[in-house]
Amino acid sequence: MKVIEKVNLRELKDPLVAHISEELNASIQNFIKANPFCDSEDLKKQVLFRFLTFKPEEIFEKGESIQEYLEQVGAYRDWRTIASLDSDFIGRFKLNRDLVYNVLHEQSIVIAERLDDSRLPLKLMLKRTGMFDEEGWIIKKTDGKTYAVCRGYSIFGRHPVSLQIKEIETSYATQIFNDLHYVHSPRVEFSYGIFVEGNAVPFAVIGGGRVKRQYKRTALTSVGYNPDNCWELTRQYNRIGSPMNTSSFIMGSTVKFITDKYPETEAFITTIAPSLENGHSMLSGSFTDPILAKYDPLMFGAVDKNKIPERVTRTRSRNCKEIIYNKIPLLPKIILARYIKNRPLTRQIGETEMMLCENGDES
Repeated sequence: MKVIEKVNLRELKDPLVAHISEELNASIQNFIKANPFCDSEDLKKQVLFRFLTFKPEEIFEKGESIQEYLEQVGAYRDWRTIASLDSDFIGRFKLNRDLVYNVLHEQSIVIAERLDDSRLPLKLMLKRTGMFDEEGWIIKKTDGKTYAVCRGYSIFGRHPVSLQIKEIETSYATQIFNDLHYVHSPRVEFSYGIFVEGNAVPFAVIGGGRVKRQYKRTALTSVGYNPDNCWELTRQYNRIGSPMNTSSFIMGSTVKFITDKYPETEAFITTIAPSLENGHSMLSGSFTDPILAKYDPLMFGAVDKNKIPERVTRTRSRNCKEIIYNKIPLLPKIILARYIKNRPLTRQIGETEMMLCENGDES
């Protein structure tokens, strides 16, 4: 692995992917209204991911100009140029409406087939009712108890909602992440959920485990932490309409639960894909130190009976005869750390440095 200058996450944006995502939003919302069978965030992610496997001239009307621009600024050669792409120039281009229709139809079939086999209470989980159909709810702790409260509830008559957060069966969390989390590839050794008090189904679920992949262990060692005493938060799913700070709250609560249970804990890590998510919840959850960058291409392959391409991980890609990769340049994934103790080991790289994991560094 290489050592590179640490990135500033608040400046690490992707104007091109952000524009594609924004342009897709209205079509996806209209589709969901007519076909409310799936999680709208999952559909949005899968459609966006699939779009990124097409060339700019296929994605946009008159997209040849974007292709020329990306080549000119070096976006295919150096990911550091992606954050400085001209958003005003990119914003002039409209999506190919035929491609929008075709990809929406294609990915909705993939999701529908997956959910046909689901054992989850999907009708209950996907229904927008109560606080899940209202704006302004946040999670707060008062006198040792946890509530969802709505800003202005005293005016509108909305009373606080009692919540519980507790450990849940990893088998149930695995179902959640397999069926509803946009990666659709569970990695869970422990899991916690947030429940409306009295409900049997959690509206938010988080999972994680020990840090096992060697490149992540190496990155932790490089900043002075023993990876044997560290944990990784790997997956998180929130029901649509969950209170706005649900992600940061469940991350912080999980860190406390695990630290109390394992007092030798030194640090936690988690991963953000800056091209595909804003990472606000991770930063709010005190995961603020980038320790490693790793480029993982998006991969699509046909694994279902209808031979429709769907997003696959490296493990699932082994079952695909042909793999389709992203043709739009993307920022690398960033591994973020939250430290529980002062570093017990000698730091091997500078305070302003992080590791870069290149292809072939995964062992």
